[in-house]
Formats: sequence, C-alpha cells, structure tokens
Amino acid sequence: MTIPAQQMNISGNNQSEVQIRTATRHDVPLITMMTWEILVVTNRADRYRFEESLAGVQRIFSGNSQDLYILATVGSRVIGQLKLARQYNDLLMGDEAWIEHVFIHSEFRGRKIYDQLHAHAVALCQQWGAKRLSLHVVDTNERARRAYEKQGMLATGFWMTQSLEN
Repeated sequence: MTIPAQQMNISGNNQSEVQIRTATRHDVPLITMMTWEILVVTNRADRYRFEESLAGVQRIFSGNSQDLYILATVGSRVIGQLKLARQYNDLLMGDEAWIEHVFIHSEFRGRKIYDQLHAHAVALCQQWGAKRLSLHVVDTNERARRAYEKQGMLATGFWMTQSLEN
C-alpha cells in the first residue's frame, strides 16, 4: 500500500527553497512512514512489522545512538530523507558512515534533492572524521546508482563507497 502524499504532509507544488536539516524526535512518525514506503516499493514490507519499524526509529532518538536522519523540506513539508549510520571499522582503524533509507517523494524526484541530502551527509561525516561513506543499492535501480555516482560514490561490487580521506 502506498502512503498518500497528503498523509505524509508533502503534497502541493510549492517551489520554495529546499532546506536540509537534522531530524528530531518529533519527526519519528513521518520518518517511519517514509521508510515504510521504501519497503512497500521494494516489495519487502511483508518482512517487517510497522510497529517494530516505528520503535526502531524511536530508538535512534533515545540518546544512545550515533545514527541520525537528515531531512529535506520545502516550507513545512518533508519531501525526502536519508539515514546516516556511524560505526567503527577495525579494518579502516576509524569510523565509517553508511547511508540508509533514502527516500525522495516521487513528486520531487529529479530535482537534485538527493544531491543536497548527500552534501549534508558528507559534511557531517567529515566533522566526525569518518574515513569512508558507503551505501547499498539495488543493482536494478539505475536511477539511484547514477545519482550516487554523480556524488562521487564508486561501485565496488556489493555496495558503493566514497572515500572521505584527502
């Protein structure tokens, strides 16, 4: 089942400037709905329970997680997201970050919204001193692969990665 745009608070054609911000606990229901939409579109919703997804997103805002969500907004409407997960990688002997749960509402795709989310994520990773930024992408999702490659991500077989070291 697809979540209607009006339910996600992203309907309308306001062409106001896109703003990028870090999500807060008040965004949890909306983040969960967007993440659930990803599962629906990729035919994976049957593997999860919505209530558990909601609890999982809430946990990120509990104060015990290094993960965060970055949101793209137009006015008061959230039009896109990505999750940035941070972890220590013993092989790199330092932190690396993973981009997960990328979602751009269909009405706003092709408008470089992901480019802005990615730039914000890279800036945060550099502040953290992360040595690498990675993500998984479905092989058949050519549009997403091109967007990631445009940002400097390189296909490495199983995932795409971008070095953040100078």
